[in-house]
Amino acid sequence: MSEAKHTPIPWVFREAANLTRIWGPGSYPADYPVASCERIEETAEQHNANAQHIVRCVNSHDDLLAACKSLLAHCIDDLPVLPAEYQTAVDKARAAIAGAEEN
Repeated sequence: MSEAKHTPIPWVFREAANLTRIWGPGSYPADYPVASCERIEETAEQHNANAQHIVRCVNSHDDLLAACKSLLAHCIDDLPVLPAEYQTAVDKARAAIAGAEEN
């Protein structure tokens, strides 16, 4: 059985009253949204900021992951000994890559 894949990017959001919907490319308004979020307690501004954050994270995920992998590969491959002050950044990049690739 093949692994399910998420809706292609870029995603966008559209707001209406107490509801914000996130749509995949070309799906607005004909298809079903990727996500629908109802605003209950938060302000409209905070609700929309959350939706915008979700969309930014999704849309930049693949590029940021590739950039981290590339930088990490160059740090390890190009330097015979990694300077101690870079080790923290390398550890953070490895953790970010691992987190991004978890299912």
